[in-house]
Amino acid sequence: MSGIMSEIIKAVCEYADKYRMLDGCNMLLCAVSGGADSMCLLHMMQRISSQYGFALAAAHFNHRLRGEHSDFDEAFVSKYCEISGIKLIVGSEDVAAYAAANKTGIEESARELRYAFFESAAAGLGADKIATAHNADDNAETMILNLLRGSGLRGLSGIPPVRGNYIRPLLCLDRKRIITYLIENGVEHTEDLTNGEPICSRNIIRKEVIPVLRSMNPDFAAAAGRCAESLRADDAYMEKQASEFPREYINNGEKISVRTDALSAFPDSIASRVIRDISEEFNILLSQPHVAAVLKICGAKSPSASVNLPKGLTVSREYEKLIFSLGNVKEDGFTERELTYDRWTPVPEIGLEFFWGNAGKINTQFNIFFFKKEAVCGKIIVRPRKTGDKIRLSVNSGTKTLKKLFIEKKIPAAERSRVPVISDDIGVLAVYGIGADYQRLSISEKDYALASRPVQTHGEKTEGTAQRAVR
Repeated sequence: MSGIMSEIIKAVCEYADKYRMLDGCNMLLCAVSGGADSMCLLHMMQRISSQYGFALAAAHFNHRLRGEHSDFDEAFVSKYCEISGIKLIVGSEDVAAYAAANKTGIEESARELRYAFFESAAAGLGADKIATAHNADDNAETMILNLLRGSGLRGLSGIPPVRGNYIRPLLCLDRKRIITYLIENGVEHTEDLTNGEPICSRNIIRKEVIPVLRSMNPDFAAAAGRCAESLRADDAYMEKQASEFPREYINNGEKISVRTDALSAFPDSIASRVIRDISEEFNILLSQPHVAAVLKICGAKSPSASVNLPKGLTVSREYEKLIFSLGNVKEDGFTERELTYDRWTPVPEIGLEFFWGNAGKINTQFNIFFFKKEAVCGKIIVRPRKTGDKIRLSVNSGTKTLKKLFIEKKIPAAERSRVPVISDDIGVLAVYGIGADYQRLSISEKDYALASRPVQTHGEKTEGTAQRAVR
């Protein structure tokens, strides 16, 4: 083994050890396209497999994008693995057809199908880790691309050495050293002719931008790698801070709530990560403008606001809370019902039932509201609020609209249409959870009585469980 070869192998092993890439790995699956990088990876992993104690297999995915060239790559990898005694799993998909059917880009579709195949192949083999052949030049190109897109710290951190069960042992090598390794070991590889054509952003960066930067610093790829490593450390610290931010899970995680005052107290660098982390719990990735929209309603003076985000994610401001949920915010009210005298009338949509009539029909040890018979007119209805509804709660309070009262009581906007309003032909008699119109109240049990309670289940007694309509 030459001095250069020894140095390259040593560099990769040290890099793998630094990030514990091969710890506990009994079976390693290498993603192999047939190109220089992946052939270097496969050959090198076979050489160190006994040293680290793992079995080796390869996976090749045919994208069917380059006709006979794609088939040639598949045949090349198959022949190499057969000669080398490496088990090979081959997958194939019509990426172009998939992209058209799903209205997605070719590159995005290719990546989605390719990684789905790798996961399936690894599961079938019982592989602990999947190795991909991303190198130092790939990392530098990714950082530049993300810079052009206006990415934050995470994007500028480049390609992570480890992501879940994926490892990238060659991130410490540039393409020059990879080619040196292949020549020294007589390892052949295929060439994707589109890599040399300036037909996409990455190729333009590879063929035109990187050479200029390398003329200024021959070790540019290594310098970019050190920068990425430093940025990843900073990003990891802030991610830890964000992950520890307190949040409340509602309905088994159907909704996630955080306090606006606590979130606003953090710098945007942490607060934005909290927002992204929560969205990712719904398997949704947010762009910077989306995050900015959430931060805006979090810090706004208005206690009620909402923003609709991709894939049905909604973030609503409900006074001191931000509520994350799937589905657009809408006010689901309930059907109004006329109360039958001296009978309990259920409103199952809100889980309550109401009594209107003779106090002797219910247990009067509970707080019951009584209304003057002469002050009540027409039908008694339980309904959602209506525009213009007003009530006067006390002699000193003055008449107020229900909209203003709901705001004062900090009832979230999305819940206001579910607050029961009891009214007659004149107007509002009482509002559940707020109070009754004092001008029509009585102290006599001989007048009309109003009570409410949770809807009774079958077989439960209906006596003695009445509760006051206004809590």
